[in-house]
Amino acid sequence: MTRLFQVGLVWVGCAVAWMILGGTLEVRSERTWGSALASVEHLWGPAAVHGPPQVVGPMGDMPVSSANARLSAAELPLIGSDVQVHLDHEQRRRGLNWFPTYEVRFDGRFTHRHSGSEPGTARFSVDLARAGKGFDGFTVTRDGHEVPFRTENGAVVFEAPLVPGQEVTHRVAFTTRGVERWAYDLTPGTAAVEDFQLALTTDFDEVDFPEGGLSPTEHERTGEGWRGEWRFRHLLSGDDIAVELPRLLNPGPLAAKITFFGPVGLLFFFFVVAMMARVREISLHPMHYFFLGTGFFAFHLLFAYLVDQLPLWASFGAAAVVSLFLVGSYVRLVTGTRFARGVVIPAQVLYLLLFSASFFLEGMTGLTITIGAIGTLYVMMQLSARTSWETLAPTPSPARPPAPAPLPAGAAAGRAPETF
Repeated sequence: MTRLFQVGLVWVGCAVAWMILGGTLEVRSERTWGSALASVEHLWGPAAVHGPPQVVGPMGDMPVSSANARLSAAELPLIGSDVQVHLDHEQRRRGLNWFPTYEVRFDGRFTHRHSGSEPGTARFSVDLARAGKGFDGFTVTRDGHEVPFRTENGAVVFEAPLVPGQEVTHRVAFTTRGVERWAYDLTPGTAAVEDFQLALTTDFDEVDFPEGGLSPTEHERTGEGWRGEWRFRHLLSGDDIAVELPRLLNPGPLAAKITFFGPVGLLFFFFVVAMMARVREISLHPMHYFFLGTGFFAFHLLFAYLVDQLPLWASFGAAAVVSLFLVGSYVRLVTGTRFARGVVIPAQVLYLLLFSASFFLEGMTGLTITIGAIGTLYVMMQLSARTSWETLAPTPSPARPPAPAPLPAGAAAGRAPETF
């Protein structure tokens, strides 16, 4: 029991080291996430939110007369929308994090009807504050002719004179950029959507829809891309259309998760090595377990700092090779090649490398642990079923040679003993 307690202390010490390393990685990731995201948004803009032109009132205290009467939003309902959007994405890395950036080509036709009783001028506004970063080729056309516009307070403003019952269609087109997510605000300032159609195409097929968004009416994969359509005849909803771009595994958070999981893998590893050493009557000292634990820890330590310099899988492979070499070469000297190759190295591959690799597949970690635990239990039960635990004793230590008899006093002084 004393030796088992000592091995337990070794495991606890290793677990504490893993917790410290995992906490350090989390702090590094969280500390760099905000600054990295701000840097990416500065270059590529925020998550873009687009929408139809909004009807706004006159500026300031502009006098209203029959000649320049401004029509209100209630007099100009949006009765039709036909929008075409295309997303081209590119993954960009900042520090320990990957960010999905994209270029979006927006082309929308919006029809308003003057439902009032007096002629007037409609003033439309397209909000650019949330629409992206930089707007290339921004145009507004009506009846095939470009409409002059101006920018005011982060918005594009243009006008159209209308008489009662008249319908007007504006085409708004531009190219801009964003990061992580694209959204279309269906009903800013209104509660209903009439005769709406939006077609979205992408150059990626891993499209995700955030919670609370409207799912497409139909969608399909198109080679390496994706296409979806949203069609509504008369919609009453407070939800919007939104898609999230595919995300790569971020090295920092992934390394932290793998590190926090390290003590679980080490516990399985110690159990298998201890059981097999007992069955084969091999005596292992707690210091042996200490060095085995440090060999395990070397994988996580090296992986945590290689991901700053190398691709994810290259970092994983290099750290795995180093850890296997450390543990394998050490056990070979302690117990011999047969035990190292037959027990220790396979156990390390399973409980360190395969368990850690399961974090690359989202949602597979729990299943991997379950399968590994059940498989380990089965193998240990089969191998130890015929072991007599009551009679099995640890390998005795080699007998010490008897101590030499003390020399006579004369011999100790370098003189021959006197005889009588």
